[in-house]
Amino acid sequence: MYGAILGDIIGSPFEFDRGDKTKDFELFSWGCRFTDDSVMTIAVAEALMETGINADEETIENAVQNQMRKWGRRYPRAGYGGRFRQWLMANHPEPYGSYGNGSAMRVSAAGWLYPDLEQTRAVARATAKVTHNHPEGIKGAEATASCIFLARNGKSKEEIREYVTGEFHYNLNRTLDEIRPFYHHVESCQETVPEAIIAFLEAGDFEDTVRNAVSIGGDTDTLAAIAGSIAEAFYGVPEELREECRKRIPGNMRKVLNQFDRELGRECEREETTEIVFILDRSGSMAGLERDTVGGFNSMIEKQKKEKGSVLVSTVLFDNTAEVLHDRVDLEKIRPLTEKEYFVGGCTALLDAVGGAIHHIGNVHKYARMEDVPERTLFVIITDGEENASRYYSAKKVKGMIERQKSRYGWEFLFLGANIDAVQTAGRFGISEDRAVNYNCDSRGTMLNYQVIGEAISVFRNDARIDESWKRQIDEDYKKRRSDWE
Repeated sequence: MYGAILGDIIGSPFEFDRGDKTKDFELFSWGCRFTDDSVMTIAVAEALMETGINADEETIENAVQNQMRKWGRRYPRAGYGGRFRQWLMANHPEPYGSYGNGSAMRVSAAGWLYPDLEQTRAVARATAKVTHNHPEGIKGAEATASCIFLARNGKSKEEIREYVTGEFHYNLNRTLDEIRPFYHHVESCQETVPEAIIAFLEAGDFEDTVRNAVSIGGDTDTLAAIAGSIAEAFYGVPEELREECRKRIPGNMRKVLNQFDRELGRECEREETTEIVFILDRSGSMAGLERDTVGGFNSMIEKQKKEKGSVLVSTVLFDNTAEVLHDRVDLEKIRPLTEKEYFVGGCTALLDAVGGAIHHIGNVHKYARMEDVPERTLFVIITDGEENASRYYSAKKVKGMIERQKSRYGWEFLFLGANIDAVQTAGRFGISEDRAVNYNCDSRGTMLNYQVIGEAISVFRNDARIDESWKRQIDEDYKKRRSDWE
């Protein structure tokens, strides 16, 4: 996918014929940025990895629709067309008969993930149909994915040309010199995909392909994204350009790129970083559980230190106020928690602790270089009672903050509550039911919390996902003992 994203970024300043039709331009100019082409490429890739190679077309279509809407809403100003923007925001989205080039620019993952050409084309067709169900829209996606499949399987340019001409009837006998004088900004597959393929066919390497595509003019970011996705499969992408790509996209996109590399059996280009934020109750009602909390926390941290990967840890302890114990400290440097730091007393300023932490971590990410933003962020919130002491943050404000970070940046939040309805309370804060659990507020329940949290963090660090089953042990313990008491 590097090829598609790099093509998009490099081509973005020249879109709408804003520049001479030349190959001689600064590769990464001031106006370079990722656009909707990259966002949707990432969305489709995540959907296809989620469904696996044996999924049927309906399953793929549903996953693609869900991921495209999720990512599109995270980046609502990425440059979508009018009808696609309406589709993103519709309550009941339906295909709208488009033959635009969006189906081809987002399809590159399909060219890499499947073992044969027939399945590759079927998957490409499924990714197109959720919006671009016009025959030309479908054809553009299938042709692009087919080129990628053939290129990565060692076929020559002539073999790729013959296949595309025979199967899709595109005219690939023109030259770029013939195309440039008459080419203008068009966004249809039938007037973009053949030109992008020709840009690849005439090139000598990956960079030359992208320069060729941009030199055509018109919808340069999409032309270069399509051409670049094919060129990556044929030539590979130089290391320095891969690194440049990673610098210019946010952490949640880099996370998908890394996952895609792992899916293909490649080594990740850069060690991923996980941001973990613990919000821990130390109000008076936690009395008697100090040693269990300290022991459980320390045991969890020590187990995490034995796993591979970079982790930044923040720990906020709250009673009447919120105290920051760790502020984005490298996991390896976390010292054991003691009862000198974890002592109980006071009320429950839960909202101030959560809101303050989100505000702080969010600002750090906002002003950091893109390559320094962690690929994944997880908040773990543990409380044994209702909010009763916050002065700065309301439930409404915290809910808005959590929903924004979840939808836009893919942050995860886990909520563990005792002596309250944890699911209902979490819902008031914008945390979904499958991320909330009631626990027994005693020695056994406290120790189980940290065991389960540690297991969930391990999965999150490796897969960037938290399954609904993460809370099963806590839930079963809570229900069983509640039943015994009753």
